[in-house]
Amino acid sequence: MIKYEYYENKNCYINFNCVKGYEYELYVKKKLRDYYDIAEIYMWEEVPDDLLIISGIIQSDDLDIIKGKYRRNKYKRNSNILLDTGIDIVFTTTDNHIYLVQCKAYNSIISQKHLSGFFRILLDTYIIDKNKDIIRGLIVHTSEISDIIKESYCYKEKIISDLYLPFHLTASLTSRKRIIFSKKYNKFNNLNIFNIIYMLNINGIILYIIYILNLYLNK
Repeated sequence: MIKYEYYENKNCYINFNCVKGYEYELYVKKKLRDYYDIAEIYMWEEVPDDLLIISGIIQSDDLDIIKGKYRRNKYKRNSNILLDTGIDIVFTTTDNHIYLVQCKAYNSIISQKHLSGFFRILLDTYIIDKNKDIIRGLIVHTSEISDIIKESYCYKEKIISDLYLPFHLTASLTSRKRIIFSKKYNKFNNLNIFNIIYMLNINGIILYIIYILNLYLNK
């Protein structure tokens, strides 16, 4: 998930669904320690290369190709440049399991289409990777999960599990939302006033031209 920020001294707009999603991911990262004996935990953009390889997300032979394609230093930490795979968090447990986590801060029911990328990458790692026995998928969510997901092969075989974790936006985020909406309204309000003045001036000029033409034609 891309992190969006708001700067009060700049005229910029943000996608609040993205902000809510990212805030939820940060919240999940913190709360997961209450449910699992975690050894290491990373946001998606922070996952080190060796963990990407061990978890089967990429093959070791792919690393040079991927980093070379994007001209990134393959030895630099936190240089995960993979596209969005549906994985938001990766963590390891003290009993040597690796969890690939998808966070869903939705108000409506979560269906299979919302998790298609996550299911695909998880099945790839599970089928291809030699370490498949230590890999698990985890859906952390704020709303109900559809029956199709619960009846899936991954779910029944406990390749994927879920954790219900409610979430409410912080007061600061809600306040920022009001600030932006207020500025956005004022911007449009000022624009409407400008348009009215502009139209009045144009209409006045047109009436003046008609008046002059009328005087000329009636000579």
